[in-house]
Amino acid sequence: GVLSASEDELISVPGVGPETALLIRLFADVRHTANLEDEAESDAPILGTIGDIIRYARPLFRDETKECARLLLLDNGLRLIECRTIADGTINSVSLSIREAVETCLFKRASSVVLVHNHPNGLPTPSAADLEMTRRLQSVLDTIGIELKEHVILSPRDSVAILHNRRYLHTPETEK
Repeated sequence: GVLSASEDELISVPGVGPETALLIRLFADVRHTANLEDEAESDAPILGTIGDIIRYARPLFRDETKECARLLLLDNGLRLIECRTIADGTINSVSLSIREAVETCLFKRASSVVLVHNHPNGLPTPSAADLEMTRRLQSVLDTIGIELKEHVILSPRDSVAILHNRRYLHTPETEK
């Protein structure tokens, strides 16, 4: 077709000069690039369940010897936009900048987000600091219309989904 023709082939058509041929080739290149972006987007995983999240995230933490936190930024269809390392920690803790997490979500235009971090040398049971981080991030994201879908903690052999297991966030204030 016309869009796959070379510049020389286009110029050989009566009424098509070098400028028109160049314009047609540029249009074909832009169309090709847009198709590649669409294909890449359609290949992005959909993280609709806790199982999907864990299957996607576990390999990302396999070789980590220290705690780190990653954000899985999702679109409206729960399709992964990007996985971003948001904090690197120590052997037994990680400190997350809520501001940086929110900026990342806004910059990437995420509709929702999953926070995933690891406990490389132990159980995935959330610490008091993990629970407070979840509450703070969820509260800030709620105010700007971005949903914290889950906060998953991975250990080498197990995992915990904090929001799914509401008992972790149970406090006397939540009963009022």
